[in-house]
Amino acid sequence: MKLSVLFQIALKSIWGKKLRSILTIGGVVVGIGAIVFLVSVGYGLQNLIVEKATGLDALRIIDVSTVKSQIIRLDEDSIGRFSSFENVDNVQVVVNVPGRVKVGGSTTDTVVFGAPVEYLDLSGVKVDQGSVYENDSSNAIINSAALNVIGIKPEQYQTFLGKEVNIELVLLGELIATNDSPEEQTVNSEVTLTIGGIINDDNTPYIFVPLKVLTDQGIHNYSQAKVRVKDNSQLANVRDTIESLGFSTKSASDTVQQIDQIFSIFRIVVSGFGAIGLVVASLGMFNTLTVSLLERTREIGLMKALGAKRRDIFALFLFEALIISGIGGILGVIFGYALGETGNYVLNTLAVATGNEPVDIFQTPVVFVIGLFLFSLLVGFLTGLYPSRRARGLNPLDALRFE
Repeated sequence: MKLSVLFQIALKSIWGKKLRSILTIGGVVVGIGAIVFLVSVGYGLQNLIVEKATGLDALRIIDVSTVKSQIIRLDEDSIGRFSSFENVDNVQVVVNVPGRVKVGGSTTDTVVFGAPVEYLDLSGVKVDQGSVYENDSSNAIINSAALNVIGIKPEQYQTFLGKEVNIELVLLGELIATNDSPEEQTVNSEVTLTIGGIINDDNTPYIFVPLKVLTDQGIHNYSQAKVRVKDNSQLANVRDTIESLGFSTKSASDTVQQIDQIFSIFRIVVSGFGAIGLVVASLGMFNTLTVSLLERTREIGLMKALGAKRRDIFALFLFEALIISGIGGILGVIFGYALGETGNYVLNTLAVATGNEPVDIFQTPVVFVIGLFLFSLLVGFLTGLYPSRRARGLNPLDALRFE
């Protein structure tokens, strides 16, 4: 018997028991829809955290530092080598030294960062008041934590711009050392700069100064470098190359991998909750096919008496299971996606109404949707396997005598 004919018979059988079929398909719709809805939350939160917390550009940046070594130094030669790598488009450096800020009669210990303005751009450093310095200027950027310690109140920040600040520097020997003089001692130095910008950060006191200020004091080595690759797909290769030279590296991609692992577990857990509904739906489908088998026992006997083969009977019931699971899978995906889009609309409406930026919490990848639909067909196949095999094994004479 042609498969197309068996398919039509299966459709008519399902259509003949409308209420039972609707309830059975509805169970599959709820189960699949629940999985789509719950898992879309996991994908949405994952993408939101990755994009908002790290930023797309941060995924292309490698932080390079040195280990304790007298041979490997992060100097101009190292920076030149990094810049020569084929997939690298920008390399910037920073020097951090202990220091002490003096303003009038007040002082506070702080960390002094010597960095070009390009490094500030790569690091996402933003000035809240004032402006960023030029690389050849004598301006500095100080954070609010340092100002608070020396007694400058928030309402006085604006008046503090343009004032001179004295900075005592502790230049560590490892930053001054060269290949010709590897055993340099720590040196104290002092510079006077003008405050040109303020960063609202109340955590740890620090101050940014142009890199030239520290190199003029005898600094030859850098504390850290940021290496930006042209494409984040090349980040791992560039990182391996840098590490092969003896340097230590970090990247926002490490955080992203940890986030991916956490949300992979989260998606498995929430999928498990949704799968409970799908298990219940598969039991309903199994019950429907079993009842259908009992109701059509004489019909099966008649079909066999008229020449239908065992594989035709098997295919007929299997088609019914696949049709129910297929329709339920499609409608379930649509149902779950619609719930997610409705949730996004409600949340975005509330966000705009309260003056916040709209975001999509529910995101459903196409690959996941296709995979879930195929999974629903697999569930239908496994559910219909036993009734199909039982129908195939019926004896025609016993089936015709069945009441």
